Amino acid sequence: MRPDTLRRTGIIMLVLYLVVPSLVLIGEAKENTSFEIEMNGPSRAMINPIRVNNNSDLQALKGLNITTGNGTEGDPYILDDVEIYTFNRGDAVYLGNTTDHIVIHNCTFYGDFGKDLGPTRSESYWMNGLFLNNTRNVKMLNSSSISFRGAGILIKGSSEIKIDNCTTVNNWYSGIQVEGTSNVRILNSTVIFNYETGIELSDVIGGYVENCNITQNGWWGTIIGDMSSKIIYYNNTVNMNEGGVLLEGSNRVTIEENLINNSNSEGGGIGLYLLNS
Repeated sequence: MRPDTLRRTGIIMLVLYLVVPSLVLIGEAKENTSFEIEMNGPSRAMINPIRVNNNSDLQALKGLNITTGNGTEGDPYILDDVEIYTFNRGDAVYLGNTTDHIVIHNCTFYGDFGKDLGPTRSESYWMNGLFLNNTRNVKMLNSSSISFRGAGILIKGSSEIKIDNCTTVNNWYSGIQVEGTSNVRILNSTVIFNYETGIELSDVIGGYVENCNITQNGWWGTIIGDMSSKIIYYNNTVNMNEGGVLLEGSNRVTIEENLINNSNSEGGGIGLYLLNS
């Protein structure tokens, strides 16, 4: 991760949660309901932020008609075609301690970074588009995460994760941040204009970053570090970042057929940097 000396200070915000019993749907309750849904156009729903703490919560989402499916590999839970505006109420979607199969498809998550708010040094005040914490079997497909004070997508302590054809734009920290995770695939995605790193893999065992556009992020385009291994980095375009690709304390990393160019001169103009790797 980037040293604390390079972090920016900001405003500490108050985050309000509506708890129903363990499933948390963050927002204002109306008429004794815990969940509010509004139609935005002919087919797309605008819903409140979602917090799931276990498999039972995933079942509850289906009971509220938020998802379909049964959570199996052949019939996964599907969160489809929704928009979530967080309005500084935490992560757009938090999934923790789940093993059932879930697909997030054609969704857009909006934060409030840049609207008279500054980030804080404390990670507890970061707000992410999608936060996967100790989860398995999650796919995010054809979805976007825009303007969060944390990461567009944050993945910790998880496995069997796929991010495909997704976009992360204008997030304060990384576009996609993966820590302590195994078997993660980041494919065909666009990671642009994030304030710090485009994609960062830390202590990741077994991963693919393939066919991604990683452009004009404020620090490195990609960092593969902290004992990450068995990583394939293939056919990506890494353009106009402060630095291109940094390998720091990683091993067994394959980098092949990438276009890494136009790194900013202020960052040394480095395309590929190997440090203790």
